[in-house]
Amino acid sequence: MGEFIYDIQEKVEQLYGQVLEDRQKALPHFTGLGPPDLCVLVKSYEPPKFVPGLKATTYSSYHWVSGLDTSSTSSIAVYLGTLIENQEKSTGFGRGTYKIEGCHFCIYNSFQKMDIHVELGINNSQPTVYSVGANGERNPVEESFWKETYISSVLRSVSDQPAFLRPLKILPCLQSADEESNFLQLCSQHFWQGRKLGAHDGEYVDIKQQPDPEGFEVDDSNNILVESLVNYFNSRNRYEVIVSFFSEFIATESSISTIVARAMMHLNQPTQAFALLDQALHKCPESTSILMEYADCLLMLHKKQEHTSSSPNNQSQSSTPKPDILVKALKYALKSISLKPQIVRHWKIAANLLSQMGQIEWSLIFLNNAPYLKTDTLTDTIGKSKYARVTPPPEHPNMLTVLEDEEIEFDEEPGDDFLKRLTSVSLHGESLEIFNMLVGMYRNVGWLELAERKTKALDQLAQTARGRQTIKSNSSLNNSIIQSSSSSPPHSQQQQQQTSTNTVNSNNENHQPQTTTSPSSSSSPSKDSSKDGHNTSSPINRPKATENLKSPKVEEGLWNDEDDVQSEGSEKVEDVDLSEDLKNVNLNKTEQVEEENKDQSKQEGEGEEKSTVSSTEPTSESTATATTTVEVVLPKEPRKLKVFDQESLQTSEIESLRLVLEPFIKDYGLESTKEEATREFVEIETPNFKARLPVVEIRRNVELGFHALFQDVKAYQSWKDESQTKRTMIDSGNVKDLKHVNATRTFADWVRLGQLSFRLGDLSESEKLFILVQHDKFSSKALSGLTRIFCRVGDIRNCLISSSTLSKYYTDKVKAVDINPIVQKCVLDLIAQFGLQKVRNIHSSISDLSPIIGSLYLDSNPDRGWMAQ
Repeated sequence: MGEFIYDIQEKVEQLYGQVLEDRQKALPHFTGLGPPDLCVLVKSYEPPKFVPGLKATTYSSYHWVSGLDTSSTSSIAVYLGTLIENQEKSTGFGRGTYKIEGCHFCIYNSFQKMDIHVELGINNSQPTVYSVGANGERNPVEESFWKETYISSVLRSVSDQPAFLRPLKILPCLQSADEESNFLQLCSQHFWQGRKLGAHDGEYVDIKQQPDPEGFEVDDSNNILVESLVNYFNSRNRYEVIVSFFSEFIATESSISTIVARAMMHLNQPTQAFALLDQALHKCPESTSILMEYADCLLMLHKKQEHTSSSPNNQSQSSTPKPDILVKALKYALKSISLKPQIVRHWKIAANLLSQMGQIEWSLIFLNNAPYLKTDTLTDTIGKSKYARVTPPPEHPNMLTVLEDEEIEFDEEPGDDFLKRLTSVSLHGESLEIFNMLVGMYRNVGWLELAERKTKALDQLAQTARGRQTIKSNSSLNNSIIQSSSSSPPHSQQQQQQTSTNTVNSNNENHQPQTTTSPSSSSSPSKDSSKDGHNTSSPINRPKATENLKSPKVEEGLWNDEDDVQSEGSEKVEDVDLSEDLKNVNLNKTEQVEEENKDQSKQEGEGEEKSTVSSTEPTSESTATATTTVEVVLPKEPRKLKVFDQESLQTSEIESLRLVLEPFIKDYGLESTKEEATREFVEIETPNFKARLPVVEIRRNVELGFHALFQDVKAYQSWKDESQTKRTMIDSGNVKDLKHVNATRTFADWVRLGQLSFRLGDLSESEKLFILVQHDKFSSKALSGLTRIFCRVGDIRNCLISSSTLSKYYTDKVKAVDINPIVQKCVLDLIAQFGLQKVRNIHSSISDLSPIIGSLYLDSNPDRGWMAQ
């Protein structure tokens, strides 16, 4: 296999330079940090002299790189040297010789939105360096470009890698304290340029669903530079570094206090955190970032106090009353929503707070009134179903590659079709977040109670909305029939009138709109039409979640428009020239006969108030002309929002919340952007809930979350309803083989049942199933599930033992010292919860543990920090 490089996967180009051309086409659509670095190699093949018929050829191959030092051309040349060294010359008799003749690197500078190209030749010692923008023009590279490019590459490396992107080579990054210190020094110098990177797509709304949103303001506390650094240190429990690094910027920008306050909350310093937030809020009382973080920190404090009070050792300790904390947090969340209703995050914070208060109906209403999110562009469009290995796997594969391959192999294993096709397994983005919130409600009140509250709170509004739409469609249909009948000959008008009457009658019989205001009259149709027992219409027949929709042309994405350079299974997105299509678009087009309607068209033209542009195209042999009228859409003025009074909310009582939240939804909900005359309200009344709310459809992601939860509960309940004999065998642990429990289930089904129980929060049932699987046969997925369960319940010893076993398994599989991300997260979570010293003491008492776990203790050491020396 001399054509491949040792330990690196590649993809051979069919046409030289095609991958560079496709990258240049996709360059204007890159957002955020952009795609990984691209390495294109030019190779020559020299056939053996004693084999006739073979000719010398030249071809190119490419792969992506993450974690490469791109601070200078010399560091890139070092990587090229390793490629040349690993290139196999000739591995067998008669194969010939393969040599690397040149290298072409592309590194995306996310600050300048440009690609830096580095061309390195083997025989030519002088590299060629230039930058290319969206217009394709070459420009010289300045010295500052290298620093920005290096920051961009490191941020891409420490962030989540693109899923199923092959071939991708991941290199270790920031391995030493000096390297990390130098990187943070560069980030400090470019800190105020972080706004150029933008913010994550989760904070924006779907422009297609809501064409006039109030744009999310990117500030110095939520841009991608800041969030990437915070996520990097948060995942390693290094909160002292966050406090020391970001504190120097608070004096210039008050919103940065939110980052430091969140780190102080993790360090168990709530007094200092809220004092810092109060000071920042005094300077910027209308900063949505500060208001959201204040509400979120109060919610975190409430959950921590709730966990402490539930402990038997701390029941006698007094703490701040929980309702007061939640009411105060809700005040700040509502204030933030009133300032910028189109930000998604504070709607979810308010919904979470209302759920903690036990107000399930109001929580669902707030979730349903949150703006629509964009399509999730962070997921590679290749997908699992189109995945294919591009070359033989390397000898030392990346941990990410191994985990993705295991996921694909597990999905292909036979088993129960219902368990394999559960919707919750494929959720991602906003729909997954909503699903997790619904699981919390399900754990509190049960499925039947949750479905009933959803039916009375959301389905009744949706039924009224659909009834209103049906009436409008019927009226428009009648008007079109009447217009066509008026222009038809006299002898056919009677027949068309009969057809119109039959059509209207059939439509009215098929659908009777529901616009009642009492719960008694609305509950019966909801129950009759609820096929699945939780909604009025199955989401299978409704549009899918916003993030699951695939746009014909993605205008914003990290690497979606570069599908042609990802793998063989990717779908190529062709560039479409919109300028030609716009010329052919005719708005409000009306064709009129000039001889019959000449006088009428003149009167309409004189009395028309809107600005229009008309063009007439005469035909060659007809007196009729086609008149095209295009409305000139003037920019709308931003709507004036009402001022929300925080002091109006005093207690968490039902009536007090209703008096505040009812007008709040009216003024700031989804329907608040419409005119008052076009809005419709419905009275909803239940034994524990009463409100007058505007009519609105159910959000697609909310409906999808309920549908996924319904499927999970149905599958879980069917497992719980199995015979008592089998349940007794599992509870006692006297099971020699899984076939004795249920011979029809496959090994993968038992793993899926354990994962299902874990998703629904039943940790004890999930633990029994995973242990049962491990007794029968080793499974990395079952062992990963046990590790997460032991971490969540605080079983330090068993968590360390299972983490060690899992680490040894993947070390042998990867053939290198690399840690599993689940092991890393679980061990660091234990350190954050119980302290470094306690975890170390238990670790020292267990023999034969994997040495890789001990490396995680270094990240939790307070002495390792920014400017610690």
